[in-house]
Amino acid sequence: MAIVTPKGTAMWAKLFTPDFKFSDVGEYSVALTLGADQANDIVSKIDAQLNVSLEKAQKENPTKKGSIKPANPPYKEVYDEQGNATGDIEFKFKQKAVVQTKNGPLKKKPAVVDAKGKPIREPIEVGNGSVMKVAFDMYPYYTAMAGAGVSLKLTAAQLIDVKGSFKFDVEDGYEFSESDVKQNDEDFTNEEETPRQTDDTGDF
Repeated sequence: MAIVTPKGTAMWAKLFTPDFKFSDVGEYSVALTLGADQANDIVSKIDAQLNVSLEKAQKENPTKKGSIKPANPPYKEVYDEQGNATGDIEFKFKQKAVVQTKNGPLKKKPAVVDAKGKPIREPIEVGNGSVMKVAFDMYPYYTAMAGAGVSLKLTAAQLIDVKGSFKFDVEDGYEFSESDVKQNDEDFTNEEETPRQTDDTGDF
């Protein structure tokens, strides 16, 4: 059963077109930051599942029980530019665009809806700072290199406030006005380009 986060601030959202930088089959993903009060419950659920994943890996690999380590959690503390902890927590959600099943490869894609719950079927730009909720499932995993951990599989996202790539806050200062434009087409001269001099030697 999917868990739904509270509203958070999104970064590097890939909800409509998969990213192939770290995956040959493509990957949908988003990093979502929540305040400490909102994040605590989700962190507790993830930590509990991390313990389950570790116990499962140790049980299934009894000869390696002592060497199996817990993997890094799929969340981290957020720090400001001065290196101070803000109290916020960033979660990383991922979903491969193609997964292998017993019946062969299967394409996967997160569902995306607007604030009213209406499906968004055409790709739109979801810039950094957008506000959204994320629905996800937790899946345990174990590898000798990474250890026993939990991945947060992105299943759906609800877009509450969408930002474009270029978002500026309003500031005091210059304000453009059509009256500022003084020039017209006649103000510009159209000089012919001076021909490039060549010689007759045939050399380039």
